[in-house]
Amino acid sequence: MGMIMGRPISRPELADERLRMRVRNLPTQLERARARVRQLEQQARDWKLHDLIQDQAQ
Repeated sequence: MGMIMGRPISRPELADERLRMRVRNLPTQLERARARVRQLEQQARDWKLHDLIQDQAQ
């Protein structure tokens, strides 16, 4: 059992603390997801450009 302020903590409190940790991490996860989306969009643009160049070459 974990301890908070020198006393044993109950399961609900433990679950609560875990939930708080996850909520605190949400902005970070959101930022990572947004960065990934930007990366994929850039990749899609690069490929589209690449395909256009290929089409013109033929």
